[in-house]
Order: sequence, then structure tokens, then C-alpha cells
Amino acid sequence: MRGSRGGRGPSLATVFAAAMTAATLLPLAATLLLWRFVYSADATTSLGLSQIRDALDGTAALLESYPPVASLIRDSSSFAQVRRLVNGPIASLRLGDAGPAEVEAALASFLGQAALKASGDAIADASGARVGSRKADGTWSLDEPGWVARCAALWDGASEEERRRLANAPVYIRAERDITKAVLRVGRAGYIWAITSGYAPGKPAFELLHPQIEAVDVEELANAAGERIGVEISRLRGLLGTERENELVRYDYAWKNPGDRGERRKITLLRYLPDSGIVVCAGLYEDEYFLPAQAASLFFVAMVLAIGAITIALLLGILRRVNGALAELTRFSESTAAALGPVSEPPRSGIRELDILAAAMVGMEGQILARQGALEVEIEEKNALLQEVHHRVKNNLSVLASIVSLQLDEAEGEDVRAVLSRTRGRIASMAQAYQQLVESGEYSRIPFDEYLRDLLAYYQCSVGPGRPRVARSERLEPCRLRMELAVPLGLIAQELVANAYEHGASSLREPAIEVSLLLEGDSAIIEVADNGEGVPEGAAERTGLLLVRLLSAQIGAELSILAHGGPLGGARARVAAPLA
Repeated sequence: MRGSRGGRGPSLATVFAAAMTAATLLPLAATLLLWRFVYSADATTSLGLSQIRDALDGTAALLESYPPVASLIRDSSSFAQVRRLVNGPIASLRLGDAGPAEVEAALASFLGQAALKASGDAIADASGARVGSRKADGTWSLDEPGWVARCAALWDGASEEERRRLANAPVYIRAERDITKAVLRVGRAGYIWAITSGYAPGKPAFELLHPQIEAVDVEELANAAGERIGVEISRLRGLLGTERENELVRYDYAWKNPGDRGERRKITLLRYLPDSGIVVCAGLYEDEYFLPAQAASLFFVAMVLAIGAITIALLLGILRRVNGALAELTRFSESTAAALGPVSEPPRSGIRELDILAAAMVGMEGQILARQGALEVEIEEKNALLQEVHHRVKNNLSVLASIVSLQLDEAEGEDVRAVLSRTRGRIASMAQAYQQLVESGEYSRIPFDEYLRDLLAYYQCSVGPGRPRVARSERLEPCRLRMELAVPLGLIAQELVANAYEHGASSLREPAIEVSLLLEGDSAIIEVADNGEGVPEGAAERTGLLLVRLLSAQIGAELSILAHGGPLGGARARVAAPLA
């Protein structure tokens, strides 16, 4: 039962793996949660606003390096370069929602010749080649590269007043630029623009720089919610003309440029340039604004997970080595405990503590084997000595029985002969116990059922001539008893069997005795019954019965004697001896 403890509870490998996994994953999870709820928002703001601020600073520095904006506007070539740097080259021309004839007339006025024709939903040149088309919102787009280049030259060469007239006419013409080719960029879809300041009463404000609505009057620019975006920016959200007009202003709003499918949230930073009289803006749509932070967050999560995976992989590798080393040590210990002789040493694990333990166990095995050899020699010597002692005791008892037999042959008188005969039986009983002990090869317990069987055979053969044969029945369960219990119990059984054979034989019918040895709980039960005439009332107990009582009291056995009415009709004796 003690060995069963080895299968209880989790293994060291399981405990170590669970502890290391928890020690790795819990801090990583805490780090991720800390990032998500504490640092993520700040990181998003910092990363998103930093790229907007960088673009705004660069544009402001560029514009401030030129003369005041009025001079810059009059220098059309320089201003065209600024527009290309900030908003990219012109990619197409957009015309307002109008019929083909009105669009054709607007183009002829702009180009100075009727070189293009509009009909249906297309714009074609003199050869009939398609150079533009009508869009789903009703506006028109001229996008053939050759004609776009000619129109771009005219647009960039026109005066600011002419561009404003074209951009705000009923059938307007506006330049659309490719912001993906701008030098100063804000993300992928964000861009830079500038609006002339409009804080003076009645003073209009125009888009000075913009990729889609360049030169447009901002008075009517509003989003779907009715928020007048252009006016808010041109007035720096009410800070122009105040002490705070030099502050960097953040302005978030929903906006839809021409060509966009719908409004998108936009995050914008505004700065007023007093020397130029303009408000410079840099904006980024919210869905792109969060991309850097999301990328940083994903990178951070991936890095944390990678660290966790590497750590767990290393821990599992170490655990595998430790587990393998422990398995080898367990095998070594089990082989040593099974006394299989010298066991092959466990291989080195490379882990110092386990290798020291393995060396100690190898040394312990050597000491165990040496002690085992010495013990085997000592046990062999003691067994031989015990066997010799028991053999001599048995021989001495046999000699003593022989002496009693010689005395029995010389004795005169039936009483003397009866006493000597009973004494010889008692000596023979003890000798038989030692004979069983020697033959069993075990020097602490004897097979008591075999002892009783031999005892019954002895008395069965000792019935004298002229006496009827005794019918004997026996029921003997296998039972091994300690020597200190077997000898007195054997004497008790000898006395009871001798009495049954000597006094229990019936003179009226065929004599019979019944002997049983049973194990009930923690007791060995011996019963001897005969079919004689029983014990006469008032009869004095003789030496044999007194000896039975004394020996029963000595070993703590319960003795009961039924004078009449046993299972065979005669006397019955029952002895219950405790085994413990």
C-alpha cells in the first residue's frame, strides 16, 4: 500500500510546466492589458498627431521662406511650384454640373478656342477621340494626359483672380491634383491645404492650396451636418485677431471631397501665418490616423507573443531535459530497489544539480549492494544456525521420547504406563512441531494444518491391537502460525486428540472422532468431538485437561468443553486462539 503513493498528485513536470507557463503568460497578459487600456490611447494620439504636425511644420517653413503671399501669388511660376510640392501635379480638370453645350462653351473660353466638343456623356477632341466624360454626380472630368498638360499650363499661368473666377463660376473649372505625387505628404489619403484668412467683416476667404477645390470661395463649404468648415478654418475657429491666434489649433470634423463616396471623419491641425495672411492646414482621415498606432500596437502584441513563445519553448526544452533526467533517475532507483545487481549509470543531463544527484545515487547503489551482500551472507549464516538449532531441538525431543518409550516398556502397573504413554505423546507433539518448522524452510511460522494432519495420523496408527478402528473425519483449513503460538496450541490439540482416542471411543458403537481447524476473523478455532459416553458428572479433571486450561490461559484462548451432546453425541472441546 505504501508504494501506491507514487501515483498520487500531479507530476513534477506538470507542476513545473504550469508554474512556468503562468509565470510567463500572466506578465505578458498584464503587459498587453496595460498597453491596451493605459498607453494605447496616448500612443495613438502621439503617433497620429506627430505625422500631421510634421507635415504642417514643413509646409509652414516652406511658405515662410517665400515673400508674403501676395507677392508669391503674383509670381505664378513660384506659386505653381509650391502647389506641386504641397498638393502634387494636376491630374485632371473638373467642370461643374451642366449640360454638354455649357461645358463645351466653358472649355472654349478657358482654352481660347473651340477645340473640344461635349455631347451625351463624353468630351472629345477634333478627331473624335474621347478625352473626358461625365461623372455619376453630374460633373465632368477632363482626364486625357495631353489635354490635361495643356490645361495645367494655362491654369498655373493664370492670375489668382482668374483662377478664382473659373473655380467659382456657375459652370466652374477646377484643377484636381494627384496628392500621391506630392512631396509634402500626410499619410496616404491626408493632405495639406491653405485658406486665406477671413476674419475681417465682408472679406471673402479662398482655398489657396488644395488638391481638389483650389481657388474656391470657402464661404459656402459645409458638411452634411451644416457645419461651415471653410469659415471655421479661415477664422482659425474664432482665434484670429486675438492673443491666441498664434496657437496650434486642432479641428476634428466630417468631410467629403469631390469624388469621395461619403463623408469621413478628419483630424486637422491649423496654424496662422501672419506674414502671409493665410491659415495653413494639415489633415488626416480618422481611419488612417489610427493606422500607425494600430501598426505599433500589432507590433507590440506580436513582440510580446513572440517573447512568450520563445520563453515557453525554452522552458519546455529545459523541462524536457529535466523530465528525461528524472525518468532516468527513477529507472535507476527502481532497478536498485529491485536488487537487480549493478545498474547502468544514468546518462549526464547537463544540469549540475541533477548530475550531482545522479552521482550520489550511484554511490548509494554501491553502498546498498555492498550491504546487501553482507546481509545475504549474514542471513545465510543465521538460517543455517537456526536450522541447526531447530534440528537439534527436534532430535533432542526425539531422544527424550525414545527414553520415555524405554521406560514405558519397563514400567509395571497400568497407571504408570498410562502416564508415560501420555508424556511420550506430549514430547512427540513438540518434536512434530519442530519437524514441521525444519521441513517448511521458514523459521518463524509453521503450517499448522499439516501439523494437525500428522498428529491425527500418529494417533490413528497408535491404536493398540484388539481395539476397534476409529472412524476419523477432519476439516483443516490452511493456516500458518507463529512458533510461539503453534507449540502451546499444538500441545492443546495433542491433549484433546489423545483424550478423544483414549477415552472417547464408544463401547456401544463404532468409535468416531471429528477434528476441525477453521479461521474466523482474527482467531484460529480448533474443535475435537467424539461419539463416546461423554464426561461423567462430578469427575475430577486429570492432568491432561488441567494442562489444556493452563495453556489456553497462557495464549489467551477461549476454551469450552461440552460434556455431552456434541455433534457426534459425545464430548466436544472448542479452543479459539487469537492470532495477533
